[in-house]
Amino acid sequence: KKTDNNQWWELFDQNTSRFYYYNATSQKTVWHRPTDCDIIPLAKLQ
Repeated sequence: KKTDNNQWWELFDQNTSRFYYYNATSQKTVWHRPTDCDIIPLAKLQ
């Protein structure tokens, strides 16, 4: 699947009270919401 490395998890950082985004395939973490990708909300991971 091509979409797999374009899948980001939306997570919450309690230290900064901000959301951040994690890509499990590339193991990258970013503060700004990635564009042109699938965002998986935190609620679906719990």
